[in-house]
Amino acid sequence: MRLRRKTVAVDDNAGVTREPDDVITARLISLGSVMESSAFMEYTLRNAFCSLVGSKYAAIVAGGQPVGWLIEQCRALTDAHRDMPRQHREAIKAALERCRAASERRNLLVHGVKTASRAGGSALGTAPPAHQRSRPGRLTPSTKPPANSSRPT
Repeated sequence: MRLRRKTVAVDDNAGVTREPDDVITARLISLGSVMESSAFMEYTLRNAFCSLVGSKYAAIVAGGQPVGWLIEQCRALTDAHRDMPRQHREAIKAALERCRAASERRNLLVHGVKTASRAGGSALGTAPPAHQRSRPGRLTPSTKPPANSSRPT
């Protein structure tokens, strides 16, 4: 960190001291990995939706839909496919639940407010964006949006 033209090393709470540029670069690389994985998950969900619908027009409907919509539609379509063995439907719904949880974590990481940690060093916490906080103006470590949240994921 630069303070009045001085470079101050940052302790990363693991006994390793790195320059701040290294810490920022590592965080940006990690964020890029999350974004790449998120894009692939969304692509996979669109393909799953199209397969479950079984129409050549499904891709038109799925195009531009948010991840939360894709997950819910895939869940409903999976329930409707009674010809599919029960264990397959359950496996698909379990995978969709993991996608939902990953999407929530991704949204918190990408859209949350970055805060300094009380642990010191280079530790960084993330608080949910204002529309997801349980009390206005207060940063909370909650990762689950309130039930009445109308914002799409």
